Amino acid sequence: MDRLSTKVRGTWVISRDKEESTSACLIREGKLIEGTKVRLRRQPNNKHDMNAIAVYLGPNKIGYLPRNLASRLASPLDDGCVYEACVTKIGKHTHWDGSTYPKVSLALFQQDVNKPDKLEEILTTAKKFDGVCGVYKIYNSKERKPYID
Repeated sequence: MDRLSTKVRGTWVISRDKEESTSACLIREGKLIEGTKVRLRRQPNNKHDMNAIAVYLGPNKIGYLPRNLASRLASPLDDGCVYEACVTKIGKHTHWDGSTYPKVSLALFQQDVNKPDKLEEILTTAKKFDGVCGVYKIYNSKERKPYID
């Protein structure tokens, strides 16, 4: 798989203590822009979809991958595949009632971490930024062991 393009779903969701969605707030603050790398996180215990894959920027959930794509990627992610995700477009959608919410498009690239040189590069980079950018562990869920401790 070379590249997948998709839109993030659920960018309109507003938490109870805020007046705008997390993704709208991150866009307004200039933290979520085209070119931003985001992280995919499986949510196998999601009550609405056991294949759910959330999209995060740091600690902030900005939405989910569409259900049909999540159903294709859930098993490979559970088996240790790594996908790099990058924001390709930020737009705005106007709902029938006049409310607006962000439209966020992503490009996904499957990383080949089974090649020793690629794995070593990932580990070296992760160790360099440990504690700075929130990289704490790279975890192989299939073998149930961390690459970095």
